[in-house]
Amino acid sequence: MTLEENLKFKEDVIKEQFKKRLGYELNLDNPKTFNEKIQWLKLYYNDPLMTKCADKYLVREFIKDIIGEEYLIPLIGVWDRPEDIDFNMLPNQFVLKVNWGSGQNIIVKDKSILNIKDTINQLKEWMKIQNNNYYSSFEWQYKNIKPKIICEKYIEQLDGQLYDYKVFCFNGVPKYIQVNVDLVFNNKGVIYDCNWIKQDFLAGSTAYKKYNGDIIKPHCFDNMLALATVISSYFINVRVDFYIINNNIFLGELTFTHQNGMGKFEPIEWDYKFGELLELPKNKNIEYSKDYFYESILQEQSYNLDILVTDYKKLLIENKNLNTRFSRLEMEKDSILLDLEKEKNDINNWKHIFSFYNSEDKFIIYIFGIRFLMKKKQSRAEQSRAEQSRAEQSRAEQSRAEQSSRIL
Repeated sequence: MTLEENLKFKEDVIKEQFKKRLGYELNLDNPKTFNEKIQWLKLYYNDPLMTKCADKYLVREFIKDIIGEEYLIPLIGVWDRPEDIDFNMLPNQFVLKVNWGSGQNIIVKDKSILNIKDTINQLKEWMKIQNNNYYSSFEWQYKNIKPKIICEKYIEQLDGQLYDYKVFCFNGVPKYIQVNVDLVFNNKGVIYDCNWIKQDFLAGSTAYKKYNGDIIKPHCFDNMLALATVISSYFINVRVDFYIINNNIFLGELTFTHQNGMGKFEPIEWDYKFGELLELPKNKNIEYSKDYFYESILQEQSYNLDILVTDYKKLLIENKNLNTRFSRLEMEKDSILLDLEKEKNDINNWKHIFSFYNSEDKFIIYIFGIRFLMKKKQSRAEQSRAEQSRAEQSRAEQSRAEQSSRIL
């Protein structure tokens, strides 16, 4: 598969996903909405710095260089394999993350109740190539990340909460801040502008519920916007996520494709308003060269892998559906067998309550185990035949007796 064929394949898949998720056709030739422009960037703008900064481990180097190490959550450890983690050396509270993941986090508040075996298995699953976001949604920045596990210090506010301040930046300028609260259980969100005026819309309503309360403007808000401005100046579009603990700012992550460019805006007009804020580059920048791309065979395999992994994920879904149907049929079969057994038992129980037998001259009826015998009433013809039979039998017996007497 050539680069052009691979690109056409990805365009078709993304268009299908987009229409199914958002309900309108994706226009890549003249994108207008924010979500359309995110799809354009996914397909046609491949910046190697985005890959570095989408990597939750390597981004630390970038942040340290441009704004300072003090804005990083303290790092406890980094590993290539889950089996290499020495849980005995970890503190009682910590957070494990896969560096290429979105939502692939394990928050540990009490290590004593952590199931280490399940944790290792979960991390192994997240590190499989099919769980790289590129191969499910073609978010290019994740494609060339080498998977690792990082462990960061557990942080929370004094009230036990953790507010997530997500700063939407367009062409290097912060415009809106989405604050997510109650991240573990309900994940509610509310949006403010850069003057901390509350807005009445949601940017990606399928991922969280609307928070109706008011969030107090952080004391370090201006500094947070300044940091977001510095960071976003390196990118066309980025969402810079921060946490604030005791007025100290910590970077959460950099997100280049908010909700994969398929987040529903409510009302939908804000999809267009966000789109107006984002100016796309005039030229496309598709795939960048690295040493292993110089080999045409490996490059061909890399492009083909897109289709293979996409097909594999479809097969996984189909297999899951088949397993679900099989389990449902098994349950139905078991239910039918139970019903048949119940009916059989009911019949047997009925026999004990009531049964009857019929012979030539009588009925025998059993009711609750009591035996009732009823002789049949004979008709006159039957009585005459019976009397004649008895007479013949009597004469035969008398004849046999007389013969016996003469012999003696």
